[in-house]
Amino acid sequence: MKTSYALLAMCLLILVSCKEETTTVKSLQGKNDIDSSATDIVSKSKKSAEELKVLLSLFTEKKHKIQEKLKSLSPEQANKLYESYLAENTEEVMKVQNHEGHLLETNNYFSYFYNDKGESITPPDSIAVKKDLLNKAGLEFWEIGEGYTDIRTQADFYLLIFENYVTNDYRDFLRINAEEDKVLYSADGGLAVSFNEVGKRILNWEKFIHKYPNSTLLDRATEMYTSYQLNYLFGEDNTPTMEYPDTKLYPENIAEFNNFISQNPDSFTSKLVKIVLETTKNYDALKAEIMAEQTKYNGK
Repeated sequence: MKTSYALLAMCLLILVSCKEETTTVKSLQGKNDIDSSATDIVSKSKKSAEELKVLLSLFTEKKHKIQEKLKSLSPEQANKLYESYLAENTEEVMKVQNHEGHLLETNNYFSYFYNDKGESITPPDSIAVKKDLLNKAGLEFWEIGEGYTDIRTQADFYLLIFENYVTNDYRDFLRINAEEDKVLYSADGGLAVSFNEVGKRILNWEKFIHKYPNSTLLDRATEMYTSYQLNYLFGEDNTPTMEYPDTKLYPENIAEFNNFISQNPDSFTSKLVKIVLETTKNYDALKAEIMAEQTKYNGK
């Protein structure tokens, strides 16, 4: 009987010992897995940064070649080079954006740059390095609303390259765009700038159209001009100027419209503003009337 108890005790001791050994092995394996995971993250981050460096190196090299080429071109040739470079560069920037697609995903991007309260924070070194690389190449992260972020050329990127080489209409076109692109215009279904600012943009394009009626940029300028007019008169979904569908204007927009007319009595836009102020039509009919006036004025 004593022998049986002794054997049982010995078996229990062996089982406990085996369990402890198994637990220790699993613990070590778990630690190794964590260490391996952390190493993988660091390794992938470094690899991603190196790949980004290569992309941006090619991007910058192309820019330098363009800058050198401009020195021997006529203004008209410089205009054409701008157009071709803009098209090519759009594709190159998209390559950079696709490479950083994981970073630009909403949850990832905002967790790097903002805390839970929406306050700006210093991003991790690996992300800060990428931001610095982009900035040196003339690119930047650009938050476009609704949780989305793009990578784009900095607002004055093309202006700095072409300003002293292109014709006057292209120079002014680049200057207007560079100024407008400094701030986000529209986000989350509404205007991100004041109606007064929209009015200023209208006047800038109106002046451009009057100054350069034969410019090859006229169609693009007119498109911007008419788009700003519609935004100024009707707003956007989350920043309307009037009630729908009865077109009752909000007091702040009435004040803005009257101020615009008093300061710009000869502007075609003032004519459109007066139509909106005096209308008895519903929203859809009013908008159709405004668009018909725009088409007539622009000769299309």
